[in-house]
Amino acid sequence: VIRATNLASGTYYLFVESWGAPYAGLTDVTVTLADPPPPSFNDTCGTAQGITFPADGGSVTLFGDSSGAANDYDNTCASTLALNGNDVVYKFTTTTKRSLLATVTPTLTDAGILQPYLYLRDDSNCASTGSLGCVAAANAGQPGRLVVSAMPAGTYDLIVDGTTSE
Repeated sequence: VIRATNLASGTYYLFVESWGAPYAGLTDVTVTLADPPPPSFNDTCGTAQGITFPADGGSVTLFGDSSGAANDYDNTCASTLALNGNDVVYKFTTTTKRSLLATVTPTLTDAGILQPYLYLRDDSNCASTGSLGCVAAANAGQPGRLVVSAMPAGTYDLIVDGTTSE
C-alpha cells in the first residue's frame, strides 16, 4: 500500500517493478485518486476534542482520523522513532485521582502504515515536549496502549501521533 496525501497539482508517475526474473509476472494495480481529507478539527492543543467520561469512570470509544492533521508535536520519551506522522489531540478532566488506559488501534486501511504513538500531557504544558507518559506500538498496524497510574485531579491532553511510511 502506498498512500500519498495532499499532493500538489501536477503529473506523477507510479512505477511497478519486480525483484527480478523469478518474481516477474502478471499483476493487478489499483490506483485511486480522491479529494484530500478535510482538515482535522482537533489538530492542536487549542482545538483539542473533549472527552467526557461517565461519572464512575468507565470507558469511552472514539473514532478519529489524523490524515487531515499536521505534524504539530514531538515527544521526549525514550524512543528512536521518527515522529513524522500527523497528530491529533484529545482533552479530558478528572475531578479525583484516576488511572488512564488509552488504546489506539489503526483501522484496516492504515494497518500497514500507521504505528501509533501516544503521549499524555498536563493541559498547562500541552505544547511542550515533556510528557506524563508515552508509548509507541511495537510495529505498524499494531495497537498502542498507554497506561498512566494515579493521575491527580486535573485537565490532561492525550496526543495521538505516529510514525508512518507516508
